[in-house]
Amino acid sequence: MAYLVMLSTLATRTALAGPLFGMPTTYQIDSSPLRVVSGDIDAKNGPDLVTGNDAGEDGPSLSILLNRGQGTFQAEVRKNLDAARDLLQAVTVGDFNGDGAADIAVATDDLSVFPTQTVVQVFRNNGSGQLSSPDRYPLNGFFPQCLEAADVNNDGILDLVVCHTSSDSGLGLVSVLLGRANGGVPSGSFDSGLDFTVGTTPATIVVGDVDHDSRSDLVVADTDRRQVFLLYGTGTSALLTAPVTLVGVDAPSALRIRESPGDAFPEILVASIASNQILILHQTAPRAFATAVPFAASQTSSDMGVADFDGDGITDLALLSPVGGKLSIWYGTAEGGFTFGETVSVDDAANSLAVADLNGDGKPDVATTSFVTDRVTVALNVSSARTPTPSGGVTSTPTPTRTPATATSPTRTPTRTPTPTFGTPLPTPTPAGPGDVNCDGKLDEHDLATIIVLIFDGPSACLDGEATAADVPFVLRQLYPSAQ
Repeated sequence: MAYLVMLSTLATRTALAGPLFGMPTTYQIDSSPLRVVSGDIDAKNGPDLVTGNDAGEDGPSLSILLNRGQGTFQAEVRKNLDAARDLLQAVTVGDFNGDGAADIAVATDDLSVFPTQTVVQVFRNNGSGQLSSPDRYPLNGFFPQCLEAADVNNDGILDLVVCHTSSDSGLGLVSVLLGRANGGVPSGSFDSGLDFTVGTTPATIVVGDVDHDSRSDLVVADTDRRQVFLLYGTGTSALLTAPVTLVGVDAPSALRIRESPGDAFPEILVASIASNQILILHQTAPRAFATAVPFAASQTSSDMGVADFDGDGITDLALLSPVGGKLSIWYGTAEGGFTFGETVSVDDAANSLAVADLNGDGKPDVATTSFVTDRVTVALNVSSARTPTPSGGVTSTPTPTRTPATATSPTRTPTRTPTPTFGTPLPTPTPAGPGDVNCDGKLDEHDLATIIVLIFDGPSACLDGEATAADVPFVLRQLYPSAQ
């Protein structure tokens, strides 16, 4: 039977000739991009790309790649943050004031406050790509790990959702800044945050209507607790319920909500940077989930995206691996599983992806970043529609039927020593002394960025053998003795 299923699947694949994605192109940006997001910044030529950069040439920055109109992009336009004050942690985009042009928000640690404070900064767009000086919204927390723009209270105005850690209790916080209206029109400004205690170190979040009650829900992954939580929208001033634990997973790296064929309610996908398994949480009834079903993706995943890449009406899956720079496409099947499609070569140490129609042809494309090579890689979807796969389920051993696209652009040698990806110390650490968290032989702001990863991901040879939140004030005292 399995042999017949394989033959049927391979026969269907011939309905789509050639690869889904063409040869990728790369664009140089400022150093250490943490995330890439898409939005129409200049209100023309389709979605643009924005990266938030941890350690640029002049400190933390935004790199904006404006779309030329065919899925190719101009050289970066750089927006620097305050290097003496800001430690950039997350970035998102959205049309916060309803003028048709995307605005930009970043979550930063304010280093002028001891021992740092979460601040959300909003850069409003004048409608043609010119960004204002940021409005600053301080919150009662530190080390923001995620920032998302979504309509949480379902009033038609975008809100901002932040994952960070409480300055008072040390517990995890999810804070929601509600977008304000002016005469029923979005103003581009926000009310002070509503705080919800979630785990210890919430780091990844996705917003969507999970239970189909027309209210936005929040799915949150906690790296310290190794758990995924779900907060349901209430439709009241309370906004969200207390978190419900969905599943345990080691080092969760990405979450997505997916409408699956034949299912009445969405399912939740969970990726891990520590395992090649993607967990699928099927919803059997509103707010009732079956035991998580894993499928092996043959790679660990730093990020993932969902879209109908092959035009068959079924949502597919894109997985980004930091090892070897692989973007793998898995086709969704009519029965709710996935079968392997193809691999596109992107930069090594790939850490973030964005899915959007970048060239206006109605098909989803993919942009990725690399924390080490300081580049954005764009892979355009060149497919034609194919017939839905009639069967399949989960295929754990991929057998590609197409020639993978391969990136050929040369890799630039970074001008700085990058912070070790995922907190891994250099092979032979030579610490400058206590506080040199990334073992690069000097004590500087990059140690603050690295300690965040170390807290979540393992020991440090330069501290006391294990980085914890208690080490943060120590490092800050070494860097900013006058701030005490």
